[in-house]
Amino acid sequence: MKQVVFVGGTSFSGSTFLDMMIGNDPRGFACGEIYWLFNPSRPHHARMVCGCGEQDCMMWGRLLRNGSPMLYQTIFEMFPEVEIVADSSKHPFWIRSQTRNLARQGISAKQLLIWKTPTEYAQSAMKRGRFQNWKSDWVDYHRLYFSLIDGWRTVKYSELATEPLSVLEAICRHLEIPFFPGKEKFWKKTHHVFGGNRSAKFHLYPPEVTEEYLGEMHDDRSLRMHRTIYYSPVEDQSFKREVQKKVDKSRHIAEILHILAASDVLNGSVDPSRLRDVRYSSPLLMLREIRYK
Repeated sequence: MKQVVFVGGTSFSGSTFLDMMIGNDPRGFACGEIYWLFNPSRPHHARMVCGCGEQDCMMWGRLLRNGSPMLYQTIFEMFPEVEIVADSSKHPFWIRSQTRNLARQGISAKQLLIWKTPTEYAQSAMKRGRFQNWKSDWVDYHRLYFSLIDGWRTVKYSELATEPLSVLEAICRHLEIPFFPGKEKFWKKTHHVFGGNRSAKFHLYPPEVTEEYLGEMHDDRSLRMHRTIYYSPVEDQSFKREVQKKVDKSRHIAEILHILAASDVLNGSVDPSRLRDVRYSSPLLMLREIRYK
């Protein structure tokens, strides 16, 4: 049975990693952040190189011509062996819209939400010069996701990185797709992945290519981490205290953390009543949808 798996998550959440792990199957296909193919908002979105490494890969032109409503149908037609498509576009409005399209086409859709703790996310944001708005970005994304998406289960990035086999086995069981040892080694397969995090995609290329691919991100640590699943815990105690002060002042973070932990793919599902206080009101959702469109 053909299905599409949507991988939600904030920026720097590990969604590209998980996308390619799910797609690492003879019947799998990882899209990456394919939303940007149809909705480019920055110059580099028009210059993205396919994950297969071919500068002139032809598949994206066909997908673009057929349009976003027929995106997954086109992939299934181009690759008849594919039964599982993973899409880590992440934008909740995109996920909702495409889930509805798939329902009309008779194709199953499932939802995963990968996440980092506020401290982990703040550290990732600081590395990329986006620390100033980390709290609002983290809170707003999860509130919008909870408001728009149903039937999701969560994956904690630190657990995926440190216990990839047990977490992936639980994910595959939930998705009802095959699990096999080595599924985490997504770099063993050629992926036609669009966009996504460069620090995840550089694993797709052989060592001699990675320095050029990483560009200004290149350092010795990156090369040591090549083709490994890694996790960098936050060790700076003063940084952790600074983040915790903002967490303590937030109206929503504690409840969001409870919801994320309670609905983990390893544990169970959250009580829907817990979502009531963190979801956006209908007027706010309407305004956000106008902005999105």
